[in-house]
Amino acid sequence: MELRTKRLLLRQWKDEDVEPFARMNDDPRVVRYIAKLTDRSAIHAWINEQCEHFKKHGYGLWALERLDVAEFIGFCGVVNVAYQAHFTPAIEVSWRLHPDHWGHG
Repeated sequence: MELRTKRLLLRQWKDEDVEPFARMNDDPRVVRYIAKLTDRSAIHAWINEQCEHFKKHGYGLWALERLDVAEFIGFCGVVNVAYQAHFTPAIEVSWRLHPDHWGHG
Protein backbone atom coordinates (compact mmCIF):
# COMPACT_ATOMS: atom_id res chain seq x y z
CA MET A 1 0.00 0.00 0.00
CA GLU A 2 1.14 3.53 -0.78
CA LEU A 3 -0.18 7.01 -0.14
CA ARG A 4 0.49 9.98 -2.42
CA THR A 5 0.24 13.70 -1.88
CA LYS A 6 1.10 16.45 -4.37
CA ARG A 7 4.78 16.21 -3.43
CA LEU A 8 5.32 13.03 -1.45
CA LEU A 9 5.06 9.28 -1.71
CA LEU A 10 4.50 7.43 1.58
CA ARG A 11 5.57 3.86 0.90
CA GLN A 12 6.89 0.66 2.38
CA TRP A 13 10.60 0.47 3.14
CA LYS A 14 13.15 -0.81 0.59
CA ASP A 15 16.72 -2.07 0.96
CA GLU A 16 17.85 1.01 -0.99
CA ASP A 17 16.68 3.19 1.93
CA VAL A 18 19.49 2.02 4.22
CA GLU A 19 22.22 4.37 2.94
CA PRO A 20 20.15 7.58 2.77
CA PHE A 21 18.64 6.69 6.17
CA ALA A 22 22.15 6.32 7.63
CA ARG A 23 23.26 9.64 6.11
CA MET A 24 20.19 11.37 7.52
CA ASN A 25 20.88 9.94 10.98
CA ASP A 26 24.50 11.01 10.79
CA ASP A 27 23.41 14.66 10.88
CA PRO A 28 23.56 15.96 14.49
CA ARG A 29 20.52 18.18 13.88
CA VAL A 30 18.41 15.14 13.05
CA VAL A 31 19.44 13.07 16.09
CA ARG A 32 19.63 15.87 18.63
CA TYR A 33 16.81 14.40 20.75
CA ILE A 34 16.76 10.79 19.55
CA ALA A 35 19.10 7.83 19.34
CA LYS A 36 21.63 7.95 16.51
CA LEU A 37 21.21 4.92 14.25
CA THR A 38 23.93 4.66 11.60
CA ASP A 39 25.20 1.07 11.83
CA ARG A 40 24.00 -0.63 8.64
CA SER A 41 23.09 -3.95 10.26
CA ALA A 42 21.15 -2.12 13.00
CA ILE A 43 19.36 -0.07 10.33
CA HIS A 44 18.38 -3.25 8.46
CA ALA A 45 17.02 -4.69 11.72
CA TRP A 46 15.13 -1.45 12.48
CA ILE A 47 13.58 -1.40 8.99
CA ASN A 48 12.55 -5.05 9.39
CA GLU A 49 10.90 -4.14 12.72
CA GLN A 50 8.93 -1.39 10.98
CA CYS A 51 7.78 -3.78 8.24
CA GLU A 52 6.72 -6.37 10.85
CA HIS A 53 4.83 -3.72 12.84
CA PHE A 54 2.95 -2.78 9.65
CA LYS A 55 2.08 -6.43 8.94
CA LYS A 56 0.91 -7.07 12.49
CA HIS A 57 -1.09 -3.88 13.10
CA GLY A 58 -1.95 -2.51 9.65
CA TYR A 59 -0.19 0.77 10.40
CA GLY A 60 3.33 1.93 11.13
CA LEU A 61 6.12 4.11 9.81
CA TRP A 62 6.13 4.95 6.11
CA ALA A 63 9.29 5.74 4.18
CA LEU A 64 8.94 9.22 2.64
CA GLU A 65 10.02 9.94 -0.90
CA ARG A 66 9.89 13.17 -2.87
CA LEU A 67 7.96 12.53 -6.06
CA ASP A 68 9.83 15.06 -8.18
CA VAL A 69 13.23 13.43 -7.61
CA ALA A 70 12.27 9.93 -6.36
CA GLU A 71 14.53 10.47 -3.36
CA PHE A 72 14.20 9.05 0.18
CA ILE A 73 13.85 12.00 2.57
CA GLY A 74 12.76 10.42 5.86
CA PHE A 75 9.80 8.71 7.47
CA CYS A 76 6.53 9.40 9.24
CA GLY A 77 3.67 7.47 10.78
CA VAL A 78 2.33 6.00 13.99
CA VAL A 79 3.62 3.06 16.02
CA ASN A 80 2.74 1.30 19.23
CA VAL A 81 4.83 2.45 22.18
CA ALA A 82 7.26 -0.39 22.91
CA TYR A 83 7.88 0.40 26.59
CA GLN A 84 5.87 0.37 29.80
CA ALA A 85 4.78 3.63 31.42
CA HIS A 86 1.80 5.00 33.31
CA PHE A 87 0.17 5.97 29.98
CA THR A 88 0.73 2.71 28.04
CA PRO A 89 -0.58 1.08 25.99
CA ALA A 90 -0.33 4.01 23.61
CA ILE A 91 0.38 4.97 20.02
CA GLU A 92 3.16 7.41 19.16
CA VAL A 93 3.32 9.77 16.20
CA SER A 94 6.83 9.64 14.76
CA TRP A 95 8.69 11.41 11.98
CA ARG A 96 12.21 12.16 10.86
CA LEU A 97 13.27 14.23 7.86
CA HIS A 98 16.60 15.00 6.30
CA PRO A 99 17.37 18.69 7.05
CA ASP A 100 17.48 19.50 3.33
CA HIS A 101 13.71 18.98 3.41
CA TRP A 102 12.84 20.96 6.54
CA GLY A 103 10.68 24.06 6.20
CA HIS A 104 8.80 23.11 3.04
CA GLY A 105 5.36 22.83 4.61
